[in-house]
Amino acid sequence: MTEVNELEREQFDYHDYIATFVDGFVTKLYSKGIVNEIEADTLKKYFSNPDEYQKELEKITEYYYISNGEIFQLLDMAKILPTLNYKIDAFEKNKSYEKNALLCKKTLHKLKHKTLTRDIISQVVSTGTLCGIWLGDKNSPYFYIFDDLNYVFPSHMVNGNWVVTVDIGWFDTMNELQRSIMLKNLSPFVTERDYKNFQSNREKYKYKDLPQDRTAVIRTHTLKRNQNLGLSWVTQGLYDILHKKKLRDLEKAVANKIINAIAVLKIGSDKNNGEYSNLKLSKPVKKKVYSGVKAALEKNSKDGITVVAIPDFSDLIFPDIKSGDSLDPKKFESINNDILASLGISPALLNGTGGNFASAKINLDVFYKKLAVLLEEIEIEVYGKLFNLILPNNQKDNFFMVYDKEPPLTNKEKVDILLKLHSQAGFSLKAVIDSLNGVDFTEYIDQSIYEQEILKLPQKIQPYASAYIGNSNNDNAGRPSIDESDNPNTIKNKENDGNNLPE
Repeated sequence: MTEVNELEREQFDYHDYIATFVDGFVTKLYSKGIVNEIEADTLKKYFSNPDEYQKELEKITEYYYISNGEIFQLLDMAKILPTLNYKIDAFEKNKSYEKNALLCKKTLHKLKHKTLTRDIISQVVSTGTLCGIWLGDKNSPYFYIFDDLNYVFPSHMVNGNWVVTVDIGWFDTMNELQRSIMLKNLSPFVTERDYKNFQSNREKYKYKDLPQDRTAVIRTHTLKRNQNLGLSWVTQGLYDILHKKKLRDLEKAVANKIINAIAVLKIGSDKNNGEYSNLKLSKPVKKKVYSGVKAALEKNSKDGITVVAIPDFSDLIFPDIKSGDSLDPKKFESINNDILASLGISPALLNGTGGNFASAKINLDVFYKKLAVLLEEIEIEVYGKLFNLILPNNQKDNFFMVYDKEPPLTNKEKVDILLKLHSQAGFSLKAVIDSLNGVDFTEYIDQSIYEQEILKLPQKIQPYASAYIGNSNNDNAGRPSIDESDNPNTIKNKENDGNNLPE
């Protein structure tokens, strides 16, 4: 028993000894204003299996679209840059071509196709994949876009085109009203009967395929043709954005240390053989020292300063956070360039810094090429299927839309080209006038006729004659010739047969 008691006593002493060194606390004194967003390890897990974590990546993109300027600029540029001017064409043009082309244009105008296309681009760029379906009849079609790829997704290919599959379990996530409205919208492709069958046998009736001739699947940033889900355009810059966040957090920590400065007052001393040691001083004396120092420090100070009093045998040391190289402005410039490079945006294009007009123009052209790939899919997957829906059966796959995919010309460039065509080939002047803001073509023509035929201003107001203006019927028109026969240079030139070199 004695040995057991001795062992227990030694264990207790050991634990007390360890506790002396491990006792401590955590303070958030310097972390004020620092927000924890997402760790690099979490991003690595998401990137290693993007299909499984598609929803999480989509939420991260939406968060950074709201909170991060670079992501905001990227997604907004993709949405606003295309002019979405288009042409309607057909492979075979018969006598009904004009009528069918007009029907296509009217339908596109009714659908507000520019708004629809921008919404499609925005969602594809941010999520990587879009699934939609044309609902309604041929007289009133409308395009419905599915938001949750966990329940509505491209599952497989048939005849080289993707099939969109609906997980009927999706309707379990809705309340009764939402489910009724959604089933009514999707009818006859997904009906109430499909949902009841699913409830009776969840394994057998779990999935329902939507018709290929009405559905559209648009993907971006895919490396394989059979890869059903694409990737968001923002993922490439997320690691650099996290690194920039670390630099900003360091700045905030330094600022917090300056704001929350602490003065340490040591009370007591080992001088004079410990006569005035902290342990020997009375409480009133120590309180008087503390109050006096505090009053002196707070004098003429509006907000005061934090004073901590500790015995002479203790010490309070905070980590020495220095700005140094970590907060060098060049580091922020470097990481900003890394972020924009990974996102494919030139700083010269955004704010005119870090390059010249030529480099910005090249970057803009490349960005338009990336958008052109999306527009090509939208033309075929979305509007090509729309035309097949609204046109007669004998016009199936005959009509197609073509968006302008090149950077638009400036107004001056357009006016110069049109004016040259008008001057040299006699083409219409209307296009030139319409390109000028604030000038109405009809008013312009009416005013011109009024000035020429009624007021006869060309006859009343003639230009001043210069020294060489004349009538073309006059032989003396133009600059008069001068024969300086007395000029020695002229005589020598004539003798040498002008400018001809001697043989």
